[in-house]
Amino acid sequence: DRSHGTAHWGNVGEGSQNRGSSFSLGEDFADRFHVFTLLWTSNSMQWYVDEQQFTTITNNDTKGYNYPFNSDFFFIMNVAVGGNWPGNPDETTEFPQSMEVDYIRVFQEL
Repeated sequence: DRSHGTAHWGNVGEGSQNRGSSFSLGEDFADRFHVFTLLWTSNSMQWYVDEQQFTTITNNDTKGYNYPFNSDFFFIMNVAVGGNWPGNPDETTEFPQSMEVDYIRVFQEL
């Protein structure tokens, strides 16, 4: 029932800086399709779920680092399991898991 929007940046070898937030739906996301939006411009990124904005990062939020989000990037969509966050699976973790994506649409201003 929770989606996270987070940006990570920093110089290699110095550790990661990050900023983000989460959005609680109040129901399982799996109960129906939802629209996840990332509005990415040259100076900011804004995350939405079903047209409701829940977090923003701007070039002022990168804490003295160069704003790295104007370079080329690619999408990674996954169902992550384990690691430091959100933690390793245990007896309460439901397997198997899956993610069903209806479409990905990208618009770009020229």
